[in-house]
Order: sequence, then structure tokens, then C-alpha cells
Amino acid sequence: MKSSERGLAAKSLDEKLRLPAAFTTVHRVAAGEIDAYAHVNNTVYVQWLESIAWAHSSKFGVPLERCLAIQRGWEIRHTRVYNLEPASLDDILLLGT
Repeated sequence: MKSSERGLAAKSLDEKLRLPAAFTTVHRVAAGEIDAYAHVNNTVYVQWLESIAWAHSSKFGVPLERCLAIQRGWEIRHTRVYNLEPASLDDILLLGT
């Protein structure tokens, strides 16, 4: 193990994600998310971002239904996805926003 890897392993989850008070969820990769290359299709990552963003918003009392009722919403203005390695069927991933 490289010294840089040992340092990463010692960091807290928030430090690894570089997010203050990260909202996270665990996701198991499903068969419908796999593409012809036998890993998660790139478009699925964006679907996961939208899904976790709504879950995060709902946690604060602003679910999709409320946004529709008040004719307000949000958009993905900036995204950063670190694909450390391809995600495959049945992998268990930590998603965060």
C-alpha cells in the first residue's frame, strides 16, 4: 500500500468525500444499470445524482411534490464524479451529495 493510500484510509468519510455534512446513501448496482461493457452505464451516474439530491431535499421537507406545487425546483449546476473504477453488477456503492 502506498503512503498516499494509507493517508486516505485514515481520513474520515467527510474528508474523503470533501463535503461538509455529506448526505449519503448506500446503493447496490442492479442489472438494469449495466451496459454492454458489463459495468454501470455513464448515464446511470447522473440518474443516481438526481435520486440522491431529491432524497436530500426531502429530508429537509422539500420533496418533488412540494417543488411542483410551488412551481420551484433545482438543477444540476455543477457535478463532479470520480470514477475510481468501473461499478459492476451487485457492487455496493456509497452515494453522496
